[in-house]
Amino acid sequence: NKYYAVMNSPNGVIYQVFNGTTCWVKTPERVREVTPGELTRVARTADFLWPFMLKEKYSQMSVTGKERVDDHEVFVIDAVEAGTSPPARGHQTTKLFFDSKTGLLIRRTILTETPFGLDPEQTDLQDYKQVDGVKLPFTVVTSYLDDKTYGTTRKYHEVKQNVPIDDSKFEKP
Repeated sequence: NKYYAVMNSPNGVIYQVFNGTTCWVKTPERVREVTPGELTRVARTADFLWPFMLKEKYSQMSVTGKERVDDHEVFVIDAVEAGTSPPARGHQTTKLFFDSKTGLLIRRTILTETPFGLDPEQTDLQDYKQVDGVKLPFTVVTSYLDDKTYGTTRKYHEVKQNVPIDDSKFEKP
């Protein structure tokens, strides 16, 4: 559950690194640790395999109907994260959208309770390809209420499993 992202922006290269516990961002101007809210989002981003661990992640799941997402007919699943209960602050309401033809997860929406109301997050999983016998999304689009700050599109060109990575890459400079 580590994450190392290199992003090109008009202001230069930005690094975002999560070592499994803490996260830092390095811009051309400075290095900083992320806020607790940012850390939660980065930890979700780093959890690349979450679509394959639904039984462990959610204590309850129920089919609530069928809808359309873009050109897909989908089954909608309401899911409750293990260890959470409403209506506590920080509680999340999650909906999972599975393509009715392929069975692939194509969208996840999360509504998180905050002091200011619900904070929405949407993740679209696209362009599935086979990697070592498993279909993985090669495009992941995540959007938030404040899309100018946090929305991302991640396009993977290659996915390799079980490749050793030097732990020093995840140390804060």
